[in-house]
Amino acid sequence: MIPGGVSIAERLPGVTFPVRADHFQKSLEIPKGYRKIPALDDTTFVYGTHAGYTLTYSFPQEEFLVRKFYVKGDSLIFVLESKSQYHHPYGLEFHFVYPRNLLEPGQYVAVVHEIDPYLLPVDEYKTVSAKAQEGAKHIDIQPGMSKEEVVKRLGEPLKTITFGTKTILKYQDITVELEDGKVKEVKAN
Repeated sequence: MIPGGVSIAERLPGVTFPVRADHFQKSLEIPKGYRKIPALDDTTFVYGTHAGYTLTYSFPQEEFLVRKFYVKGDSLIFVLESKSQYHHPYGLEFHFVYPRNLLEPGQYVAVVHEIDPYLLPVDEYKTVSAKAQEGAKHIDIQPGMSKEEVVKRLGEPLKTITFGTKTILKYQDITVELEDGKVKEVKAN
């Protein structure tokens, strides 16, 4: 499983996948060129490597197959393909960049700890998801709350739509509407 909302693209002839995610281990300095690239979070960037590809987005429950896995320099590279796309293979390359000494033998736990928030085996994802759902049976959203407060309680939305002073946060089960940055309405999907 990979985080929802990550850009994925159709495989092009002669190209593994034209979308790449680069995640930098927290101790590394992010190269300056990444400041202009869309960020999934503070240390992970997703971008297109080729023009003319069909772009789509993953969903939190979407499963991916690891088609290829290898180590290159200071990176662990996973080539991921969506299992839900039967006619056209969709996916991306996900690079995890580490300090060189972290990829040496004996550092397994630190490496896995860095990957887990982004790539979880399906069984682990289901266990984590079930525990999260148990803890999320009662979530208190109040009128006037800020977007940051909503995201802190519900997590990142599947989709954010902004129109003038209105912002709509789409989640799997609910939609939160904000006006001038404050919660105005919550609707069940």
